[in-house]
Amino acid sequence: MKRLITPLMIIALTGLSSPTFSNNVKFELGYGLPNGHFGGNANFDVGNNVELFAGLGAAIGKANINNTDKYAAAPAFSLGARYYVAPHIRLMAGYGTIGGLLTKDSSYATNLDMETLKGRYLGAGYFVSRNKGLVADIMYVDTSKFDEKITEIEERAFVQDSDNDTIKFSVGYRF
Repeated sequence: MKRLITPLMIIALTGLSSPTFSNNVKFELGYGLPNGHFGGNANFDVGNNVELFAGLGAAIGKANINNTDKYAAAPAFSLGARYYVAPHIRLMAGYGTIGGLLTKDSSYATNLDMETLKGRYLGAGYFVSRNKGLVADIMYVDTSKFDEKITEIEERAFVQDSDNDTIKFSVGYRF
């Protein structure tokens, strides 16, 4: 998958510099899977009711260690497609960073690391306008790989916290 992300991002950035193609591009900033957790995405119209999106952001986690809140972050991405079924309703399918595991090297360590997990998700959303305004989505996330990954990580590190919810929300603003 890593080999696919770089060419897609180059294509997206090249497309944004093209005046004819950039007329079909809308941007969103917000929180949630389509935005790479905390970040944004570019939406490319490919038909009357279909758009492709690519999001980049940061997955951020917090854990309490020795009565002190500690934070960790890791890069996150999202790729997918949306289908507009009604004037203010859209469906989506995507692949990308679906959550993270906060880990530390030993039970005595105070520094956190975050390992992100990739997976698929399906969702539905509401939007004010396809051109500009608030957007909100609810997604079902395939978390089947989380338990395997937690077991693997626990063999070499201490898992502090995990973000493996099967239902997630996103909210953002399109401009």
